[in-house]
Amino acid sequence: VISIDGARYGVSVVRSFVFPPGTPLSLEEATDRLQGKLDDILVSAANVEPDQAWEKQILAVIAPEPEHVATLLEAWNSLSDETRADTIIYVTVTNGDDEILY
Repeated sequence: VISIDGARYGVSVVRSFVFPPGTPLSLEEATDRLQGKLDDILVSAANVEPDQAWEKQILAVIAPEPEHVATLLEAWNSLSDETRADTIIYVTVTNGDDEILY
């Protein structure tokens, strides 16, 4: 949970890394990863204690390749409104300079 201007936001993180490095992210894999994380976000929002609740959830996506962004966006747009709910997606492209994250 983070606070921005006094508002609470839940944060979840997912990586779009595919081994070996440089391997394209498939639409199926991107969809599966986003779906799984968004399902978890819905469960956490439904079960959080009221005094710990947040305004929205942020799904922070770490993408090692710029090409992953288009695939992630296509996957995001293919998901239902109910799945995406009130979640903000934030993608950071590391251009492969992300060994410290793994």
